[in-house]
Formats: sequence, C-alpha cells, structure tokens
Amino acid sequence: MTTDQASSPPDALAFDGEMTIYSAAANFQRLKDHIGKRLPLHLDLSAVNEIDSSGIQILLYAQSEANARELEFSLTGIGESVEDALSLLFLKRTLGMQTATQPETSA
Repeated sequence: MTTDQASSPPDALAFDGEMTIYSAAANFQRLKDHIGKRLPLHLDLSAVNEIDSSGIQILLYAQSEANARELEFSLTGIGESVEDALSLLFLKRTLGMQTATQPETSA
C-alpha cells in the first residue's frame, strides 16, 4: 500500500470533484465495478476538491477490499483537501501515507 504524488498508474480509478454524501452512491458503485475486475486498486484523487466522511468511508472500504482480495492498493494525487481530512481523522498512516514525525516534547 503506497502513496505517490507524482503520477497515477494507467489503470488507476480517478475520482474528481466532490467526494461527499451527494456523490457517494455513484463513487461507491464505480469502486465496486473496478474491484470486480480484480485490477490493482490505484485511486487517483488529484481532481478531488472536497471530501467528507462518506468519501473517507469509500477510501477505507477500498483499502479493506484490496487487503481482503490481495490486490495492490495505492492513493495518488492527494490534494490539500483530502490530506487535511485524513490528517484531521488521523487516517494518513492507516491509508499508507507518509506522516511527518512530530518532535518530542519535554515534560
């Protein structure tokens, strides 16, 4: 499971616009169709400009299904809005993203 900001694989499933409750059903169906093809699960999020908890749920579901089906999983093109949401929920490490090491604080 990796994260790559540079480029997306040719078989990547690209999401765009909002990954919110308003697009959740369509995004979930696209993801299920892609998983059904048994292709590596590379999600391109470079065109996502907003994400809410339903979008986060889709990402977590994708990772879970990839693990269960032994498929490759990666996120690419993670923009500021997605990174902010994942950081807020402490999910960056869970989804395979690099996290900045926080400096130790002395008591």
